[in-house]
Amino acid sequence: PCDKGQILLGDKNRIIKFKEKPGKFLSHFINAGVYILEPRILEYIPQGMYYDFGKDLFPIIIQSEKLYAYEITEPLIDIGTPEIYKNFERYKTNRLEG
Repeated sequence: PCDKGQILLGDKNRIIKFKEKPGKFLSHFINAGVYILEPRILEYIPQGMYYDFGKDLFPIIIQSEKLYAYEITEPLIDIGTPEIYKNFERYKTNRLEG
């Protein structure tokens, strides 16, 4: 998990710390998947500039908002680039056929 955004959890899976790609081990939990946000969270994002959820938004909103994690135990496959997505499609097809 050292090359992924890592989270530390408190009571009821509330995220108490978030660190994007720390390069060292902080937690067994990583930031991945789908985000469900209240519309007011978008007010934290400045207009007209690049703003990364992991590096910019999440570390700020855990200070004043409640942010929770849902733990999954299934394998996670990052398909964040077209090349990785193509490899995943081949992997998925091979698993279904074989």
